[in-house]
Amino acid sequence: RKPRPRLSDKVEFVSQTDKPVAPKTVEALHAKAMEQINQQDYPAAIAALLQAVDLQPSNASLIANVGFCYLQNEQPDMAIKQLERVLELEPNWPLAHYNMGLAHHAQANYDLAEASFNKCLDYQPDHLEAKLNIATIKMKREDDDQAIALLQEILDREPLYVDALVILATIYNNRGEARLALKNLDHIHQELVDDPDAFMEYAKAYDRLGDNVQTLDYVEKAQASDKISDANKMDIANLLISFRRFEKSSELCDELLKDYPEDQYILRIKNSALTSQGRIQESLETGLANYAIDKNYMPLYLGLIFCLNYVNPPQPEKMGEVTRSYDQVARGNLPDMPVYQATKDRDPNRKLRVGFLSPDMRMHSCSYFLQAVFDGLDRDKFEIIAFPLSANSDAMTRRLKRMTDDWVPIFDKSLPDIIDTLRDLELDIALDLAGHTSNNGLAMMAHRVVPVQMSWLG
Repeated sequence: RKPRPRLSDKVEFVSQTDKPVAPKTVEALHAKAMEQINQQDYPAAIAALLQAVDLQPSNASLIANVGFCYLQNEQPDMAIKQLERVLELEPNWPLAHYNMGLAHHAQANYDLAEASFNKCLDYQPDHLEAKLNIATIKMKREDDDQAIALLQEILDREPLYVDALVILATIYNNRGEARLALKNLDHIHQELVDDPDAFMEYAKAYDRLGDNVQTLDYVEKAQASDKISDANKMDIANLLISFRRFEKSSELCDELLKDYPEDQYILRIKNSALTSQGRIQESLETGLANYAIDKNYMPLYLGLIFCLNYVNPPQPEKMGEVTRSYDQVARGNLPDMPVYQATKDRDPNRKLRVGFLSPDMRMHSCSYFLQAVFDGLDRDKFEIIAFPLSANSDAMTRRLKRMTDDWVPIFDKSLPDIIDTLRDLELDIALDLAGHTSNNGLAMMAHRVVPVQMSWLG
């Protein structure tokens, strides 16, 4: 899944001095509510404010503050009812539109939330939090370009706006552009005190770049924070697999599933962690539970298909069903790209350019097979171009690199950029070496990047 958006938790609040309350009884109730809000006792604050509203039913400020308390008490439906009353009294009030946007967002009504945030901007164009929250909605819809444009508008006004920089880093991490993620995060490094969301975006970027030391450092910083969220814990469970801490990962997933029993991201991570421990039957059960929740969640398929390859006894009917479903879902998730056009005037006597795509060009079982192929190909007839799909590097990586004609890392590029790169190199043959395992090249192949494509080895 996409990481959960950082919706601004800055719900605006109007004090009695902004909109006079009076008389004294109402002022006293309002002051009492303010004290309870400071203590985060929102039910008590709501009770006091509702008494005040009974005395002054047309006081938009009091009603707005009731809506604020319902939002803080995680009752968005009740907040909406109060804010509707506010907007009947003051239809042009930016604060009310902004808080209405937060309430709709809390209910996952993103169209209504975006409309409310835009209304806020109509009356207060410099409302940065409204722009920030529209950007998170755009990110959730994978409308990255519009989200980036909005975030850039915010950063043009306030270059060290931490939330905007972290969300921007999230988008670049989601697109596989780890270096751009780090570039944005580094703007806030000096300002950073205790922000687990930022720590986790650092960790994900360094993980993609193969820097295990930095990845683990930022994971530990996030874990040490008293502000760590469940979304952060989910990402930590995912990264623990990179460090081969499979049991810890599955334990953390079990802890999270108590509160989120149908969260497909957590189930996908648990599926992978169990497989890595050799607990295939349990892993398959987890994968099938995920599949039953929503077949359109594409990340579930790799782990589930992997398990179905190894489960004993085999389940060919289920494998057929799942792979057909995967084909349908994958086709619907592919980015729009121009149709592949092969170069027609290639010299028939030329060397054939063969591309090998793999995340495992390191000390890995696949590399031993690959090394023999590189060594055995007739270099008078073939050029070898390697495309690492992972930043992990070791002595085997260096050995393989010496055996190729060209080495083209593409692990930190977005999918459209990778497709363009592969097509521009005018390969004759391309092999995906990962199959249904992590960081494979199947999505690239689905767009056709060379005349002859095949999957082998992984």
